[in-house]
Formats: sequence, structure tokens, C-alpha cells
Amino acid sequence: MWSQSEVAKFHIRDANEYAATAADSKLLKDFAKHPNLPTSICQVGDVYCTAGKLDESGKLFQHVLKNWPQDEQLIWAKAGLACIDIARGEDAKANTAIDNIIAEYKGHQNLPAAVFRTGEQYWNMALAERRKTFTRPAGRNAQAAPNEKINEYLTGAKGIWERVIKELPSTDTTAKAYQMAAECYILLGQYQKAIENYQTIINNWPNYKAAPHIQYMIGRTYIQLQRAGAITESQAELSIKDAYEKLVANYPDSDRAESALRWLNNYKTKSNEGAEK
Repeated sequence: MWSQSEVAKFHIRDANEYAATAADSKLLKDFAKHPNLPTSICQVGDVYCTAGKLDESGKLFQHVLKNWPQDEQLIWAKAGLACIDIARGEDAKANTAIDNIIAEYKGHQNLPAAVFRTGEQYWNMALAERRKTFTRPAGRNAQAAPNEKINEYLTGAKGIWERVIKELPSTDTTAKAYQMAAECYILLGQYQKAIENYQTIINNWPNYKAAPHIQYMIGRTYIQLQRAGAITESQAELSIKDAYEKLVANYPDSDRAESALRWLNNYKTKSNEGAEK
């Protein structure tokens, strides 16, 4: 079954509509009795949604709702339908759907992750708009993608991830929500808030899988804070030094430690040269 699911997802990503339709039809027919079929259907539905094939995505999620009303995957189908609402610009409808999911699945182990998934829909839309901005051909009639739309999507993603943080039980998904909300803050130019989010992760989830990268990003974000004119170069360097020293001390075997150590050595050389003058 899983191999057939992968075939369907491959054709969806490849924009081969005929082959994708045939593949997901075969999935539904040949594995109708498989206990994990609802999981597979939801995964294929997510890929359809990401590809912008909203009708096809919705049909699969509705299929799960109709045929497995008691299955644990129901929460993912409902989250998928909320993502479709977001993709269609029906934000109020999506917010109501998310409210209902939170109320209905209180205490469900997958609730934080399911709500987090709806934020990813906004995030993916923001990135798609940014790609249009940087790839659209130049010319007299060319127009850049409106920053207002990008900011709207980033704000939507951040808002949902902040709900995960504030309203739902603390899990590893909470740390991920802090991380992705910080990414939104950076793209929105709110660097200090991004640093605060990153620091919260380090303080509360020091063993989080992305912790070395996040500790590194604290230093990188101080560079952006300085470039924005919010702090001086010397203030930025001291903060970067502190962030990178903690990275090298706490995560010495991480990929980011090498880059941090290189910066620290350069900073030490620069400081020594300045002292000799």
C-alpha cells in the first residue's frame, strides 16, 4: 500500500494529473480493507493540497470523513480541509475549523501537530509568493509580488503557531512552533522577537533536534538586527560572540559549531589587532 501511495504522490508532484488520478484510484480500490488506508489517503491529500490541486485534495479528505468516522486519522483529514480553506483565501472558515478541531480533540496526542500543519499552509503560500518576487521576468509590464500578500501569509502562519504555543499542551511541536514563528518574525523584520523565540527554545528544550541550528541563528539574527540599525556593530559582535561560544560549548559536535568557531577565531584575531594599534 505504501508503495502505491508513493506512486500517487510522485505523479502529483510531477504534475501528471492523469497518472496521479489513476494511482490514487488504484490506492482506494486495491487497499480498501487495509487498516492504514486512512493514513495513506491523508498523506496523498496533503500532497494534492501543496500542489494546489484543492478539489482533488478535498475529495480524499472527505472520503476519510465519510468512511472512517471513528478513525484516529480523522483529525488529520479535518486539518487538511482547514488547509484547503486557507489556500482558497477563506480565512474565517479556516479559523472556525481550527477552533472546532481544538475543541473536539482536546487531549488528543496529535492535536498540536495537526494544528501546526494548518500553519504550514500559510507558510508555504508565503514562500511561493516570495519565489514569484525573485523569479518574475523583468520588463516594462512586470510587477513584483505584493509584499502585503507575503506579510499577510506570514502573519497567518505565525498566528496559528502562536496558538499551538499558548493554547495547547507543551510538546516537541511547541518547540517547532516557536522555531517557525521565529522564522516568520525574521521575514517580517521583527528580529528581536525572533531572538526571543529562539532563546525560549534553548532555555526549555536544550535537547531539541534543531537546537544547535537555533543557537546559531541567535547569532545570525543579531547581524540582521545590526543591519537594521537597531544595535551598533560592537553590540552585535558581543551578542554574536556570546551566542557562538554557547554553541561551541553546548553542541561541539554539531555542523554549526565549525562555522561558529571560525567566526570566533576571526573575532579574536580582529580584537587582538585592534589592541596592538
